[in-house]
Amino acid sequence: MMPLSSRECLLEPAGMPRVGELLLAAGKLTELQLGQILKHQHEHGTRFGEAAQQLGLLSEADVHAMVARQFSSFLAEPGSALSERLYMAYAERLLEKEKIKALRSQLQLAWLAQGQRSLLLGGVDDEATRATLAGNLAIAFSQLGLATLLVDANLRGSALPALLGSRRRVGLSDLLAGRGELERLVEPVAGLEDLDYLPAGTPAPNPQELLSRKRMQQLVPELAQRYEVVIYHTPDQHEWYDTQILASLVPGVLLLARRDGTPLPALADMVARLRLIRAELLGCVYLD
Repeated sequence: MMPLSSRECLLEPAGMPRVGELLLAAGKLTELQLGQILKHQHEHGTRFGEAAQQLGLLSEADVHAMVARQFSSFLAEPGSALSERLYMAYAERLLEKEKIKALRSQLQLAWLAQGQRSLLLGGVDDEATRATLAGNLAIAFSQLGLATLLVDANLRGSALPALLGSRRRVGLSDLLAGRGELERLVEPVAGLEDLDYLPAGTPAPNPQELLSRKRMQQLVPELAQRYEVVIYHTPDQHEWYDTQILASLVPGVLLLARRDGTPLPALADMVARLRLIRAELLGCVYLD
């Protein structure tokens, strides 16, 4: 029997990428280090990742990231510009990740399965927490291999750019003002597959007027044609009525509230206003 080459020893189950080649391509290993790991693996009967860690050539985080890539669960590289609050992009915080996945499954069954693609995330307080949920939910959908777009429709100062590490100064407001083309304003989220981001754009003195323009009415179905999932992030409803304008255009609305924190009268008023315009309310996520 002919001896196997080092590359052939790395073969994984059918259809999966080879972890050694992934690590080489990512610059995590050299050819020499790869040979050392394979030798150690053969001599001690361990798994590839265990051998690499025992030799001190890879960290546990490196191994987790490569295993995730093997199963097409793309994670951000260590040192990524993505905030750690976007935990769906990282290997830790498994309990929180399972909650996001449960929410994703409910939305798949209750909304996407009906042929809908667009979802608006709104609330009456705590915009930063809502931005975090929007970002994690968008990542979760993209990890299913669904072409996902996160739209920052908070034209009044959003927490999303800091979470995503985005420095793009133009976006939705520029598009609505006729100062840019969609293709040039959308940016891929670095390090993640199947996820794009449309920033809020240049600060404008007239957000409600921009969101009320015909271009926004055209944009919502246009994006739903281009992407399989579109998530809109909006400002707080108790200060501005931007969410109400967008809810008249985006088919589904998901609300976010903090348990024992969000003022219930304000939330009830928002629900009443959304029902008045016959918005499709999908439910409310309560965070502890």
